[in-house]
Amino acid sequence: GWNNLGIAATTAMIEEATGRKAFVTGKPSPVMMRSARKFLGLETSETTVIGDTMETDIQGGVQMGYKTILVLSGISSKDTLGHYAFKPDMIASSVDEIKFPLSWWEGK
Repeated sequence: GWNNLGIAATTAMIEEATGRKAFVTGKPSPVMMRSARKFLGLETSETTVIGDTMETDIQGGVQMGYKTILVLSGISSKDTLGHYAFKPDMIASSVDEIKFPLSWWEGK
């Protein structure tokens, strides 16, 4: 699977060179998730995260109280779902399988 060792090494090098600690805002950072939601003008209850990685996309959405859809066409697989203490609200084989409007959008 994918890992971010290259990113961590680059960050450490820049921190050492500048003498400053990095402020990380990538997935699943609450800062990044909240900023994206606010930029779109959405409330928490109106926000759905669609992603292919449990450790970033789905974890970030769950932590923020957003609905989540795991797409199995990427990194995470159905076989590994039992390894996590959190679950997506929906699982789809691909983005094409997601039917819009989503069931939880009704009445909005």
